[in-house]
Amino acid sequence: MSKDPANDTALKRHEIIAPLLVPGLEEAEKRRIRREILEREGISERTLRRYLAAYREYGYEGLKPRTRSDNGRLKTISGEILERAAELKQELPERSIRRIIRILEGEGTIKKGEISRSTLSRHLLKMGLGAADLKNIKTAGTAARRFMKSSRNALWQADIKYGPYIPAANGSKKRTYLIALIDDATRYICHAQFYDNQRLPILEDCFRKAVLKCGKPDAVYVDNGKIFVSRWFRIA
Repeated sequence: MSKDPANDTALKRHEIIAPLLVPGLEEAEKRRIRREILEREGISERTLRRYLAAYREYGYEGLKPRTRSDNGRLKTISGEILERAAELKQELPERSIRRIIRILEGEGTIKKGEISRSTLSRHLLKMGLGAADLKNIKTAGTAARRFMKSSRNALWQADIKYGPYIPAANGSKKRTYLIALIDDATRYICHAQFYDNQRLPILEDCFRKAVLKCGKPDAVYVDNGKIFVSRWFRIA
């Protein structure tokens, strides 16, 4: 940690949006990367858009959090902060108070530790946004449901994640990609490996190694990434 917290925050935010700054990305790839970032970082779609807009308009300096003149924990919450907290709660009623505070801190709307969970919970309750009040609120789309198969090899889950950059032979840096296959019932990692590309042969290689270790699964759950919708993988 450096002696400049604002710079540390800007660096963290830049790391979050960096995969979306790669030139030439197709829209489908951008959507996939956005989903990964939101899931991994626990931030809202609006926050991610704000980081990108700030960077494109002001560069690295735009990623530094806004400074506030007050210190310590707030016992009352300003209308602007409360409005944003209410928006986050209505956007996803299942979102916890702890998560809402984390998002507000990540956005730079409040300082870390500035608002307690009890204070924010009390204010949202007064606004009719308590847990009991939100039972009848229906969110758009279909809510995600947790599921788990009951036996080993009934279902594997596969995905590709961005890995670190490594030095290339020509002196540049090359992105790595982690592909993993996980058994749904046991959460056992059948095989996981870093590769230097996202082409079909790496999926063939990883899948073959996983089968040799654990046997053939009845089914594999994947997203609609280009590599997973190939004809080879459908018939494998």
